[in-house]
Amino acid sequence: MATLLFILADRLSLLADKGEMTARYYNPGDVFDDVHLLTTSNDLVDPARIAITAGRARLHVHRLWQGDDRVNMALSPVLAGRWARRAIDLARRIDIDAVRTGDRVTGYLGARISEEIGVPHVLSLHADREDHLQRLGQGPHRWLMKWELRYARYAMPRADTVIAVYESLRTYAAACGARNVEVVYNAICPTRETAKQDYGLAAPPRVVSVGRQIRGKEPLALIRAFQDLDARLVLIGDGEAHQDLRRLVEQLKLEEKVEFIESMANEQLCETLTDYDLFAVHNAYPGIPKTVMEALWLGLPVVINRDQVRPVPELSGEWLDRVDNTVEGYQGSLRRLLGDAQARAELGQRGRAYAEATFAPRQAEERQADVYRRLLASSPQEGDTATCPS
Repeated sequence: MATLLFILADRLSLLADKGEMTARYYNPGDVFDDVHLLTTSNDLVDPARIAITAGRARLHVHRLWQGDDRVNMALSPVLAGRWARRAIDLARRIDIDAVRTGDRVTGYLGARISEEIGVPHVLSLHADREDHLQRLGQGPHRWLMKWELRYARYAMPRADTVIAVYESLRTYAAACGARNVEVVYNAICPTRETAKQDYGLAAPPRVVSVGRQIRGKEPLALIRAFQDLDARLVLIGDGEAHQDLRRLVEQLKLEEKVEFIESMANEQLCETLTDYDLFAVHNAYPGIPKTVMEALWLGLPVVINRDQVRPVPELSGEWLDRVDNTVEGYQGSLRRLLGDAQARAELGQRGRAYAEATFAPRQAEERQADVYRRLLASSPQEGDTATCPS
């Protein structure tokens, strides 16, 4: 009987409300019999609403604190030691065999648990915090990000395994002192195996853009490109830039061409993506978005900008169409692909072949499960006690 404690920053009720849940996301390969989710928020959700994420395991949900999340996070430099004691007490009480975390305050908590009771710690790395810091101006967000970097630099050297979700994160992980880094891509479309087969155009043609609508991912040039395109654009997602995008569409009088869908269950998204003719996004961050992986896996022809801050191996090949982040860049690519059925089919098929070789859903889940199995098979060593990072 194996038990996992998964410490996360997500508000689970929001994931449940939006239906943004992936089968066995917190229990790949059904390795564990019990999965305990500890959220660093004041949020609680009925485990039955998100049971799919734990597979066959019994799912339990806990929260680290009550009160205002923003106040608690602002006080994290002062309260981190208290939180660590709470997390350690919970880990002992439920008798865990492993702990899984992210890289920020959750990573610090996981490191402290691992040091205190000697269970293996698996740390998930989803973003380059140094890159995020460079994008922030002076103010409280920058100050908080600096603290989060301190947590990351504390946790990564102590983690038994750091799972980076794309290749270009290796450099950042190494700079933070990670000892054992494995690239294991996010599990995608676990219920959808079949790729797009029909590359004929809808009437009118339909282009889909899926992703978080935040700074650095706003598809501004893509939207403007539709002023002179005989096609429709569907934007699926939400975020801090959402209202700005709606205002832009209104200013350009593109309401008849551009549709907004704020949220969609992941299973529904994967089932419907192949109904579109093209997939196009903007992403300035040095990584491959999960939505792009899903589009490649499903055989959609993918168009994406080329100006990421660092080279991204997963975006550097003939399996997608890289364009300048300009109206002309997107417009030229979309016109060419919408006007050439063979080009659409060949691009989509190259994308599918790359996805099958690199991050097929079953492969990603099995690799994560293998990480857990290897660590559980090894004898955990009792670590020294530690203090809050300084």
